[in-house]
Amino acid sequence: MAKKKRSKKARRKRSKAKAVSMARAKAPAVQAQPAVQEAPSRPVAKSTRKAQAYMVDFRKEYPYIYSDLERVGIITAIMLVFMFVLSLILK
Repeated sequence: MAKKKRSKKARRKRSKAKAVSMARAKAPAVQAQPAVQEAPSRPVAKSTRKAQAYMVDFRKEYPYIYSDLERVGIITAIMLVFMFVLSLILK
């Protein structure tokens, strides 16, 4: 099978990515300096609002999932019965 050629756009993207990775590898490592934390000029009020928990009715959100799960369950049951019957026949 012949090797497929990449488009010019794909080659350009790849060469740019390679150049960036090489530049990052050659760049000198910068040492992180400890951050100086200043005291706030005024007191910060803590949030008094609690996160509101709410219930989601997934049957209303995803009605198609229930039908898919039902279909998969039926197919699984049929396959298990078929395998059981086949094992009895083959013994």
